[in-house]
Amino acid sequence: MVSSVGKKLISVSCYQGVTMRTRRLPIIAYCLLALGYWLFSSGCSAPVSEIIYVSCTPDKVMVIDMLQGRFLKTIQVGSLPRGIAFLPDGKLAFVANSGADTVSVIDTGTRKVTKTIKVGHTPNHIAVTPGAEVVLVSCSGDGTLSVIDVKILEKILSIRVGREPMGIALSKDGYTAYVADSGSGTLSIVSTVTFKKEGQVEIGGKPMDVAVLPDGRLVVADAEGEVLFLEGEPLQVTKRLRHENAWGVVVK
Repeated sequence: MVSSVGKKLISVSCYQGVTMRTRRLPIIAYCLLALGYWLFSSGCSAPVSEIIYVSCTPDKVMVIDMLQGRFLKTIQVGSLPRGIAFLPDGKLAFVANSGADTVSVIDTGTRKVTKTIKVGHTPNHIAVTPGAEVVLVSCSGDGTLSVIDVKILEKILSIRVGREPMGIALSKDGYTAYVADSGSGTLSIVSTVTFKKEGQVEIGGKPMDVAVLPDGRLVVADAEGEVLFLEGEPLQVTKRLRHENAWGVVVK
């Protein structure tokens, strides 16, 4: 559920079931299980580092030192936190609170919430543009993409993209956002310059996540059992691989 992290930070999105099943294990085992779950469900695109941020129901983010296998801090955020994204310099973390329709802004130096931003209904995934101008938040409850201005830390507009937008990926130049929509079976194409939806690709199924490959192709995880590859102009599906319940996608 996360698209961008800073140099020394990695974010982990942890389902309630994982938290419940692993709470009695040693801390390092819990970290590894949570991290493994997130890698396969949230589209991590960054290498593992020393510090991880874990979003956990009902309303916490845990900061964990992976090398020492210990909790550093528990941060109170909004209800049902999901995706986490960091600014490129790692100074701020943004947490989508799906049960509160908000995004919590965390100062990673003090590890405190410095602001809470109201966004669309049921925010899930978050992406930060490479130049750190805006934060994009997919809101599956109202079919929109909320746009947060990083300078003022406020939502500046909402873009209607589909029925149930989920994963977000940015093009290599950062000028285009691709949004997987599980409710309409489409991939929306949004300009991060004009902040308008420029089109969509009919995929079918339930697209949950999307990532951009180094060669510019897109890969989409479909919860109904497919991994799809897209390329070309106009963008189209060029390959489908059968897979059981593909929820997230990782590009190394």
